Amino acid sequence: MTQSIYESSLVYWTLSSQNESEKHYCADGDGVVQLVEKANGNFAIEDQFDIVELFNADTLNDALERAQNYLEVNYPAIFADCSFEG
Repeated sequence: MTQSIYESSLVYWTLSSQNESEKHYCADGDGVVQLVEKANGNFAIEDQFDIVELFNADTLNDALERAQNYLEVNYPAIFADCSFEG
């Protein structure tokens, strides 16, 4: 699978895996924090494979922003490594 790159305002995300029911987006390369897009249109933020938040978003970019904010608050060192700001 060719890796697709997506951007939130400060972080590059890659499509790390997908199947018929969901797509997984990762910024850190290890999957510590992932955004999961469900086939039903819902999104989940997973922290080390545990769902910490389920939500609806109008667009994928809105969901990536929310996951970026989670990453920044909970894993500032990983966020700094993933950030393309500065």
